[in-house]
Amino acid sequence: MSTATFPILKKMIKILHGDNFAALRGELFKIKSQSEEVISLDCRKLDLTNLIQAFEANSLFFNKKLVVLENANTLNLKTDSTRQIVDYLAHSKSLNTAVICSDKVLSPAFLNKLKGAEISLFKHPVIIFKFVESLYPENTASSLSFLREALKNSEIELVFAMVVRQFRLLLAIRYNALVEDVKRLASWQKGKLKHQADFFSEKSLLKSYKELMIIDYQIKTGKSVLNLTKRLELFIINL
Repeated sequence: MSTATFPILKKMIKILHGDNFAALRGELFKIKSQSEEVISLDCRKLDLTNLIQAFEANSLFFNKKLVVLENANTLNLKTDSTRQIVDYLAHSKSLNTAVICSDKVLSPAFLNKLKGAEISLFKHPVIIFKFVESLYPENTASSLSFLREALKNSEIELVFAMVVRQFRLLLAIRYNALVEDVKRLASWQKGKLKHQADFFSEKSLLKSYKELMIIDYQIKTGKSVLNLTKRLELFIINL
């Protein structure tokens, strides 16, 4: 009588972090699609009890359970609760896979706590940041040059989304709005945004943002005669 054999299983921890949201989410979708049972937990509300339950509760699909931890950048290693969570992840005997996600770059201190984890960093090309930071009146030539360079390796939809984000941040800085995206910025980043915002009057900054919303609407509804690249070029010329 033959004896049944089972594969040797190993716990795996994957860390996906960085500001390239589209690429990170694409990788996460791929990982999720390979799992038959997915449990998602928000690190902003996470405690050790919930984490243990997610990992150790019986699964209907042996060796197919995936636990996704979102917003890992909100975990503070200075707190006891976070240290307990990270310690559990590092030393748990559970065979389930954990995917730790953060739309911010995680600190070396955090990454070092999870030695052996498979780490993937998703960063926007530097040229995209140079491009969006160049967007202000009377800087057309530089902005168009940066745009063409950015489009060599990035889709126009991503570049446009980053432009919209930049103008949203500029408006928040100009009006001292307490929005979450601004709260998370370092002081030097806020300083750069303020410097860029100072090139605009309040009226012109608001007008530019409204124009971006019009472009977005017309492209998505098929009402634009020009494609998105041409619309963005015209937007830059008219700043």
